[in-house]
Amino acid sequence: MVKKILKKAWGPNFLTGLRCFLGLWMGIRLQYHLDWTLMVVFSCIMLTDVLDGWWARSYKITSTLGTILDPLADKIMIMSVIFGLVKRTVLPKWFFYLTLVKEVTLIIGSLYGAKSYKHFPLKAILWGKIAMFSQCVLILLAMSRILYPWHHIGYDVYLWIVTLTMSIAWLIYVFRAKGHLL
Repeated sequence: MVKKILKKAWGPNFLTGLRCFLGLWMGIRLQYHLDWTLMVVFSCIMLTDVLDGWWARSYKITSTLGTILDPLADKIMIMSVIFGLVKRTVLPKWFFYLTLVKEVTLIIGSLYGAKSYKHFPLKAILWGKIAMFSQCVLILLAMSRILYPWHHIGYDVYLWIVTLTMSIAWLIYVFRAKGHLL
């Protein structure tokens, strides 16, 4: 029975949609309330990002919709949660704006590539995955600072490391897209 469910083409897209919805919900919820269950929910949301891709590739049920929705769900989830954490003042505003510029640039570049060249030139890269993972760890650390107030220089250093990985990923995407679009 489990194998039958896993072969359903809508499964990975359902997980992607769930990640998008839960990311928005968490961003709103974080502005007003946080307890340890939200950290668990966020960890589960992170897991859906790994599971939907594995599911689609393992059972050869990848789809164009999934290729579009997956990075979009990641962007919505990350932006919503970071916004909620900025409102709680555990992440600086500049970090939100930097993330916003990066994500909007990538969305516009992908849409332009799709319209002009009939394909999405911005496929996932290793640096993009590293940046996404480091952002998720930063989010969990920021949530823990709300629950258990602490400050350590390591947190600030890690914030800058995440900023660096995001910037490297963004630059690689921009230069890769430039090669595709010229």
